[in-house]
Parts: sequence; structure tokens; C-alpha cells
Amino acid sequence: MGKTKSEATLLKVTKKDPAFSMQVHKINNPDIVIIDDIEKMIKNPHIVVNGEKIKKIINKTTMHKVSLIPINHRHRLELEEIKKYIYDGFTKFGYKGFSIDIDNSYDPLSIYFCIRDKNSKIVAATRITIKLNGKKIACEYGIRNNGKCYTFKTSERIAEMNSFVFSSYRALPLLFATLGKFSYQNNITRGYCLMDVESQRFQEIYKFSGWKESEQYNDTVLFPTFGKITEEQFIPTQWRIMEIDKEKIYKYSLIFNNYGN
Repeated sequence: MGKTKSEATLLKVTKKDPAFSMQVHKINNPDIVIIDDIEKMIKNPHIVVNGEKIKKIINKTTMHKVSLIPINHRHRLELEEIKKYIYDGFTKFGYKGFSIDIDNSYDPLSIYFCIRDKNSKIVAATRITIKLNGKKIACEYGIRNNGKCYTFKTSERIAEMNSFVFSSYRALPLLFATLGKFSYQNNITRGYCLMDVESQRFQEIYKFSGWKESEQYNDTVLFPTFGKITEEQFIPTQWRIMEIDKEKIYKYSLIFNNYGN
């Protein structure tokens, strides 16, 4: 069976990206530093490269620049721009019912990742939300077919990676590698996200990027007020819970180091 259009496009851009085309086992300086303080992680997100704390890095092949954005007043205008980009992305794909208030409720435990092109235009963005005991992530608010919600209970440090929107496939290799590097350095061993079961495009992207359908949380979920208009009727979108494990996170953290070589 041949590759789909999205898979072929991703394969093409990653092959052209030197960081992804390098063999992981040839990396001499993985520069893995474990940062184990959630408060510092959220208030001052950064990545350690060659002993230096950095918040921005450039892919010299595509000239895309990724930034780690903490949620505070200092970054208010940039955050507004990023959130508008995400909101507009959802709207473009036909989603209705996006709640800014609900979205903002995840801010206290979240960090945004934003990629801009050489003209400073946003071309990809996503958000990591850290799961703490007593605090719910979006996956836990989704309603299952039996009317109940999942509760994520684990001794691992896990995070939800949602609000993912992009307008350039070429931005994705840097985004994935940065998420991996940040997650590994902050001892995040498993990530979760929500995937629209009707979106072939995002199914292909998640599959290509190493995400798998969660075996533990395998029921689809919905949010009653968030969905699409189908035949003049509002239908809540069904979401599949996807996850990425520590081995794949570690691989991406190694790939990230190639951007500094």
C-alpha cells in the first residue's frame, strides 16, 4: 500500500532536514540534562545545549525559529498572537465551540511552543500541559460512550500536548524535536494528545511521528459543545487519545542536538 499525501510530504521534508537525516547513534554529545522542578520548568522554560540555557533555536536549513513561551504578563502580546493562530486554525478546519475561557484554564501548568518562519510569521504552535495530582488535563474532561471520563493515575510524570496547529509541514521536524528535548530534560516520560478520528491528515501526522493509540485509554471521547456542523446539525467531534512513550521522546531529544551541530 502506497504512502498517503501527508506521509509522503512529511517523509520528504524530514529527509531534507539534516537533523533528521543524521543517524541518532552517531551523535557524540547528547547533552541530556534532567531538570526536575515543575515550578521552574513552567515559569522559565528552556533547553540546555552544551551547558547553556536556551529558549530559542533556529533550523538553519529552513530558517524556522522555535521559541518556548511561558505564560506570564511579560509575554502577553505574543501569547495572544499564538492563541489567535491556534483559534483561527481550529476555525479553518471547521470546528465550532472553541472556548477561550476553558482554554485559558490550562495556562497555570502550560508552556507554548511556537515556530516562526524567516519573516516572523507563525507557522506552527502547540502547548504542553503538565499533569499534576488533583489537576485535570483536557483528556480527562472528554466524555466516553458510557458517559464517564477517564482519570489518569500514574507514578510517571506525564504531559498533554494539545492545541496543535500548523501551516507548514517544513516546521514540524523542529517542533517535534524540540518537544522531545524539552520533555526528556524535564523528566516527562509519556505524552498524551487528542486526535480527531475523522481527520486523516492528523492521523497520518501522528502515525508518522511515532504517536500510537492509547491501549489503556482506548475509548473515544467527546466534548459536548465542541464539534462541527454536518448537514446543518452540530455534531460533537469524537477524539482518540494518543500517546508517545519515553523511548520516542528520548529519540527526539537526540535528534534535537543535531540542530546545534
